[in-house]
Amino acid sequence: MYTNLRGDSYHLENEFKALSEISSIVILIMNIRSFNNPETRRRLLALHQNGLSVVLAVDAHTKTESDAQQICQNYIKELGTYGSKTRICKVAFNMGIRGFADIKTDIMKEINGALNNKKGVSISKRLTSGKQCLFNTDEENKDFTEAKEKVNAIMKLIKSHSGNVKNNVVPLQGQPWREFSRLLKTKEGLFNITTTSDQKEILDKEEEEDKALKKYYEIKNQMSKHRKEQIKMYKEKGKILRYFIDSFCDCKSDKDRMLFTNYLKMDLDDRSRTVLSGVVSMNKIALEPFKSFHDLDENIVNPVLIENKTAEMNLVEASLGFEHIFRECGQLYEALRAKEDFEDDDRAMCDKLSQMAVELLLMGNPIELMDGDVANVPMQWIKAVMIKLKQKIGDKKLLNLSVLGIQSSGKSTLLNTMFGLKFAVSAGRCTRGVYMQLVPVENTNFNYIAVIDTEGLRAMELRHQKHDHDNKLATFIIGMADTTIINIKGENTTEMKDILQIAVHAFLRLKLVNDKLNLKQSCFFVHQNVPASDASIKMGPERQKLVEILDEMTKEAAQQEKMTNIQYFNQVINFNSDENVWYCSDLWEGNPPMAPTNPGYSKNASDVKDTVIAKLASSRDISHHNRYYDSY
Repeated sequence: MYTNLRGDSYHLENEFKALSEISSIVILIMNIRSFNNPETRRRLLALHQNGLSVVLAVDAHTKTESDAQQICQNYIKELGTYGSKTRICKVAFNMGIRGFADIKTDIMKEINGALNNKKGVSISKRLTSGKQCLFNTDEENKDFTEAKEKVNAIMKLIKSHSGNVKNNVVPLQGQPWREFSRLLKTKEGLFNITTTSDQKEILDKEEEEDKALKKYYEIKNQMSKHRKEQIKMYKEKGKILRYFIDSFCDCKSDKDRMLFTNYLKMDLDDRSRTVLSGVVSMNKIALEPFKSFHDLDENIVNPVLIENKTAEMNLVEASLGFEHIFRECGQLYEALRAKEDFEDDDRAMCDKLSQMAVELLLMGNPIELMDGDVANVPMQWIKAVMIKLKQKIGDKKLLNLSVLGIQSSGKSTLLNTMFGLKFAVSAGRCTRGVYMQLVPVENTNFNYIAVIDTEGLRAMELRHQKHDHDNKLATFIIGMADTTIINIKGENTTEMKDILQIAVHAFLRLKLVNDKLNLKQSCFFVHQNVPASDASIKMGPERQKLVEILDEMTKEAAQQEKMTNIQYFNQVINFNSDENVWYCSDLWEGNPPMAPTNPGYSKNASDVKDTVIAKLASSRDISHHNRYYDSY
C-alpha cells in the first residue's frame, strides 16, 4: 500500500514523522542541492535510525548526468553503514526531465530491491505498534475495542478447529440438513400428487394412494429425525454459534452491532484468503492428471476422479464466511420450531434469532432466501423474519426487484452499481443461492426496494442438474419479484435463448396465478459490455428480433400449458422493446485489476435504476406491495 504526504515535509513535521513510523520504505523527492542542507541530512539520518529503507528521487536538472552521479555517490559514502539502505533515482539532469515511463521503471526497480528480505506487516499492526505514532486509531475507542475482543474470541474458537471447520463451526448445515432438504423435495412431490383435484387420474387405485400416503408420513418422520439430530449437534458443537448470538445481542446500539459484524466479516475474509490459497493449490495438483487422460486406462482414471471430487469438497468446506454463520441461525430457528416439546426457552431463542436477522437486514446485510448449497428455502425462518420486519418498520410499501442471467454475466456488479450494495462479485459461481437486501428510497410511493441477487444459471458445478435447477430457480426468482432484470452479456441473445425460454415458462405459470391476484409483473433486459454509445439506435432491429423470439417462445409454451388464448409475450408480462431494453458499456477501461472503472457504466446503471423505479412507481397499485411480507 502506498501513502502520500501532500505538501512540503519541512512544514509538516508531525505528518512526516507519523507516515515514517508506519512505512517500510520512504520515497523522498528532493533537489540535489538539498544534500548540503543540514535539516535534510537530519531527517534522512532519523529515517535510517528507525530501520527504514530510503529511495531518493533526485531532481538534478541543473547538473550534467556525470556530475549528478558523482554527487550522489559521494553522499552514499558519507552515510557509511546506512548507505546500503539508500537508493537513488535521478528524475532530471542536463536541463531536462526524463520520460515518465523510465522514471517509473527505475523507481519500481529500487523499491523491489529495498523490499528484499522484508516481511509483510498489516496496516492495523503498524498503526498500533508505532513507537510514537501520532494517529488516533479506531482501536483506541472503547466501542471498537469491545467489538474487536468479541470477534477475537470467536476467531480463536474457529481457529481451534484446524480440520473439517464447517462440521465444527456450522454443524447444522451438515449431512442432516442436506438429507432434510432432499427428503423435503420428495415429500412435496408426493404432497402435490395426493392433494390435486385430478387425484384419481394420477392414482387409479386406492392401494397406490395408500402407498403414497404411507411414504409421505415415513418421509415426514425421517425429516423430524434429522431436525432432532440438528438440535443434538447444537448442544454438542454450538459453542461458537451461542457465543455469536450472545455477543450480538449484547450490543447496545446499531453502532455496536455494525462494528461487531464488520470486524467479524473482515476476520473471516482474512482467514479465507489464508486458508483457501493452500486448498486451491492442492486442487490444482489434483487436476494435473486430467491433462493426460487420453493415455490412461479406467483403473487409473477412477481414483483420479475421486481425488478431484475430494479436492472440490475440501474447497467448499474450507470457505467460511459471515453468511454461513447467519445461515446457521436460520437452521437453529427451524430445528427449534420443529421440536415436539417447544418450550418457553425455545420460544425466547426463536424470537431472539428473528430479531437478530431483522437488525442485520436493516443494517444493510443481505439475508439468504435460498440456501445455494442444497437449493432449499427455509420457509419458516424467512416467514418469521418477514413478520418481525413488518413489526419493526411498520406497514411500509416494498418494491421487489430481482435479477436473472447466466453465471459470471455481471448480475451482482450491476446491482451493486445501481443501488450501492455489496453483493459478492468474482469469477465462477460467486453468488450461491438467493439473497435479498433492503434499500430505503425516498420521493416515491413506496418506502423500500427489496433487491434480490441470484446465483447464475448454467453453473458448471450444477451441470448434472442444470435444466431442472435452472427452471426452478427462474420460476422462484421471477415469482417473488415485481420486476425482473434479465441480464445478458453482450449484444447477442443467442446464448440466452435457453434462459429466455425458462423465463417465458416461468412468467406463463405465474400468469395462471396472477390472473386471480391481479399482479402486474414486468421485466427489463440489460445488455452489458456493449461499448457503442449509439447502441440503442443501431440495435433496433435486434430488439425487434428479440420480441419475435419472445412471442414465438410464449406461443409454444402456452400450447404446452394449454393456454391457447396466449399468443404474445406482452400478454404475459408488461414489456416494451423500446423502453425496457438497455445497453451498458464495460465496467473497466482496460484489463483489471489495475484498470480504472468506466464512469459510463455507472451512468448507464443509474439510468436503468431511475427508469425501473419511475415506471413501476407510476404504473403499480401500491396496495399490492405488502404481499411480500405475506407471500411466505
